[in-house]
Amino acid sequence: MIGPRGWTRAFVFILILALTLNAASAEGQASLSLSLEASLPDYACLGLSLTRGEHRARLALSADEWGASLALPWLSLGSLEPAGLAAFIQGPQGLSYRLGRYEPKPFRAPAPLDAPLFGAAWGGGGGCFVAYPVADGLPAWSGAWLSPPGLPLSALTAWAALPPDSGGGAWDDPPSPALERSWHALGGSIRLGPWRSALGAGAMISCPGGDAWALRAENLLSLRVFKLESVAALCLGSWRGPSDTLAPAFLLDARLSAGAKRCSIYLDYEETRPEWNALPRRDIQVGGKADVLFARLEASAGASIGASAEAPGLELRWKATPLMLPGLSAYGSWGLEGLEPRRLELGSSLKAGKARELSLDALWRADSEGRFLKLGCSYAFRFPRGRLYLYLRTDGWLLYEPFPGGVPETALDAGLRYSQSFP
Repeated sequence: MIGPRGWTRAFVFILILALTLNAASAEGQASLSLSLEASLPDYACLGLSLTRGEHRARLALSADEWGASLALPWLSLGSLEPAGLAAFIQGPQGLSYRLGRYEPKPFRAPAPLDAPLFGAAWGGGGGCFVAYPVADGLPAWSGAWLSPPGLPLSALTAWAALPPDSGGGAWDDPPSPALERSWHALGGSIRLGPWRSALGAGAMISCPGGDAWALRAENLLSLRVFKLESVAALCLGSWRGPSDTLAPAFLLDARLSAGAKRCSIYLDYEETRPEWNALPRRDIQVGGKADVLFARLEASAGASIGASAEAPGLELRWKATPLMLPGLSAYGSWGLEGLEPRRLELGSSLKAGKARELSLDALWRADSEGRFLKLGCSYAFRFPRGRLYLYLRTDGWLLYEPFPGGVPETALDAGLRYSQSFP
């Protein structure tokens, strides 16, 4: 039996399909793209994308799921992805978004099958929204936002009701009562010459339960060839976003880079504390790239330092590309845990052609579990308004040693992708 959420998604799908076909009927004003992907043994996906000015509609159908999204200046409908303050209340420490990149609306329409939410957001400089998580077991959340045009200020409020949980019967999984949570956030950004900064502040009100507060600061400073970018976030109390994921108490991510015409270097530092009284985890990485003689060389070294009982980790990466053959490259990585080797990877890649593009990839890996291979090849035909892409690759890593009795059965993934654009 189809539940209320299933009927809602079906209705939205039909509505988006009707609006898409209506927009497509306007001759000369719309660009329509079709894509078809099929792979062995049992995967198929059909996609439809229509763009007309600021209007965009997407449909996607696969063998076991479907998705649809519609993006208009005043409406986002179907598949949604949090942005701006909506992403902030989901995870104040998130690094996949930036408050400084001013988002007029708290949601954007991603590829339909990759979206974490399904719902609607109505309004331009302000409005309301309702979002249903794609994952089962998570409650819907709704709210309103305000983003005045031309002002680097925004506000958002959201609320959700969590049903009671009977727990698993063990002492570490006790039952929990029904909860009502609300989130309230303010954001702003400023730019002074080479310096840009953005701030986000939020409060989580939980009844019954504890409240929490979150603060996020972003900074970007550019001085000639130097660039310093940082993201810092801290939480007081147990901050849980609408996805019910506990945010760490503290995060600092900073990157210092310098670039010239033929070389560049960078230094990354990240520190995370799951709780204020817990030992921090620190990750440091230094790297760069340079054009040397007839090749472009890239290299990096990263170290991870966790709790005192954990052995520090070290990872080295490198890549070499001939300047005369930019489609050919060799790369690899070497990981250590303490003083013991953890993993060694060596690979190469070859890409040739434009109208007809050939791609070959091979990657070898050795670790404590054995020896592995990952292979792949593809061939793409380009047409004036279309593209056919054929591929054959191993399905993940292929174990070839140790294995008693010879070579194991090979798992292959073969398929094709076809796309066509109209007018």
